[in-house]
Amino acid sequence: MMKTQVSAAGGRCLIVAAFGVLPLGCGDDGTTSATTTEAGSTTAGTTTSSSSASTSDTPTTGTPTSTDATTTSATTEATTEATATTDGATSSTTTDAATGTTSDATTETTTHGTTTGSTTDMAGVCGDGKVDDGEECDNGAQNGDDGFCTDACVNNVCGDGLVIAGFEACDDGNDVDTDYCSNACATGKIVVGGSFYPKMPLILDPLGVAYETEDKMWIAPNSAGLIILSDEGGMDPPPDYGPHFAAGLHLLIIGGASAPSFKTFLDGHFACTQAMWHQSGDCNDDWKTGPAHPITAKMPATYEFEWAPVSGHNVHFHDLGQPADVKLLGSTCHNGADNHVLVTRKYPGGGTFTYMAFHLGDWLDTPSLMEFAQPFLRGYLDWLAQGAP
Repeated sequence: MMKTQVSAAGGRCLIVAAFGVLPLGCGDDGTTSATTTEAGSTTAGTTTSSSSASTSDTPTTGTPTSTDATTTSATTEATTEATATTDGATSSTTTDAATGTTSDATTETTTHGTTTGSTTDMAGVCGDGKVDDGEECDNGAQNGDDGFCTDACVNNVCGDGLVIAGFEACDDGNDVDTDYCSNACATGKIVVGGSFYPKMPLILDPLGVAYETEDKMWIAPNSAGLIILSDEGGMDPPPDYGPHFAAGLHLLIIGGASAPSFKTFLDGHFACTQAMWHQSGDCNDDWKTGPAHPITAKMPATYEFEWAPVSGHNVHFHDLGQPADVKLLGSTCHNGADNHVLVTRKYPGGGTFTYMAFHLGDWLDTPSLMEFAQPFLRGYLDWLAQGAP
C-alpha cells in the first residue's frame, strides 16, 4: 500500500509519497483533499490545517478527529475487499483500516480433470445415463443384466452368460459349441417325444419356441440340445442319458410311467419313491413352490387345479438321500417329507435332468395351461438360456 502524508507550508501543499513529492494546489480556505486508490483498497483522507492551534474546520461527519499542538486533522480511512475469480480460484485483498496492512486470501477449487490445490472426486455414477471413464455404456434406467447395457455399465455380449430379453436366444457363458447354447448364442434343437407329444404344442406354441416332434417313447441321447418327453415314457427300458448330460445337453420329463424299468431309471439320478397313479385332490393346495429358482420364478407360489386329474402323479422325491447337485423345487400338499414333485439335477458336463411329476399333457384344462404349465415351461427355458445356473 502507498502511504501518504499531507502538509501545508507557505501556502503550498505537498504530498510526500513513497514515490516522491507531488505538488498540489490548495484552496482558499487552506483545506486540501486527497484520494489515493491502489490495487483493491481505497484510502480517503481529509486534512485541515491552520497556523494557529485555535483555528480548525468542521470535521467530516463520522470521521475520527486527531489534534496535536500545531495541526488538527480529520482522517477517514476505509477498507475494502477486492475479489476476483479466475479458473476456479478466488482471491481477495484486505487492507486493515488502522495499520494499513494488506493481506491476501486465496481459496482454490478443483474442477473435473484440473487440480488447483485440493481434489474433489467427480467420477460418474453407473446408471446416470452418461458414459463416464471406465464405463462401456450407460442407458440410465434401462440398464439391466437382461438389457444391452448391464447393471455394471458393461456391454451385454454373447459369451458373458447374460441373455438380452427378447433379443439374444441364449448365453450359457461357455465356449462349447455343441451344447444347447452355441457359441453364437443360438439355442440348439428341441425335440419333443413321449406318449403325449401331440398335446405339447398347447404349451410350447404360445411361448414362441421352435421345436420338432418325434413319435417315439424315448428320444435318442445326443440327438438334440433339449429333449422333452411328455407324460409316459412308455414301457420300453430307457436309454442311457449319461453321455447326453456329459455333453452339456438337457432332458425334461413331464409325467411318468408305472413300468418298473422307469423307476429303475429314475433311481439312477434321484432318490424317489413310486406308487400307483394318484391325485392331490384330497388336500389343498395341489402345488407349493419350493426355494427360489429360475425354473419356478414365473409360477404361482401355490396352486389348486380346477380339474383334479391334472395333479395326477406316481412319483415322489425324498428330502434326504438326494445327490448334492439335486434341487427340490416344488411339492404337493400331501403331508410328509417325501412329497416333492419337481426336481432338477445338473451334471459336471453342464447337462441337466429336470422332472415334473404332474401328469400335464392330455389332462390340461385352459386355466391350468395358462396359469401353471406355460409359466413352468417359460421359466425352464429361460433358465436353460442362461446356462442353467
